[in-house]
Amino acid sequence: MKVQDWGQVKYFDAFEFDSPDLPGSGREMDQEFILLLDQARELAGEQGQLEGMKIVFSITSGYRTESHNKKIGGVSDSAHLTGNAADIRVRNGKERRIILNSLIKVGLDKRIGIGQTFIHVDNDFNKPFSYWTYPVKSSNVVANLIKGLINKKEDI
Repeated sequence: MKVQDWGQVKYFDAFEFDSPDLPGSGREMDQEFILLLDQARELAGEQGQLEGMKIVFSITSGYRTESHNKKIGGVSDSAHLTGNAADIRVRNGKERRIILNSLIKVGLDKRIGIGQTFIHVDNDFNKPFSYWTYPVKSSNVVANLIKGLINKKEDI
């Protein structure tokens, strides 16, 4: 179900999730997903403050039209097409750890992909639960980080 009232969302505006080729399409985002992402953003911000960092979730990809998804090489059944996914910019390892912990803590722990400069998260329950890495030089380091986080939901 689409977000009915963006006024309930504390840290995001619909436009942040717009497909670049369709202004206003961020309003197609799934309500349950956005509310969980909003909670994760709050937790990450609190943890960041404790560690002397300002953590924001900068959305690099939210809702995607089929044409935009195809243009960027997205998979044909991408959760972005249904408003159930977001890619969050990550600037460094410390920020990556805090964001991952917050996503896991709120229950967005079913499908997470980790890239060098972003984290993909989705709640598409039609797909198998999975964690993965995108090809980067440090993928073994990131994979080990994921394994450690799976067993530490209580970190935040």
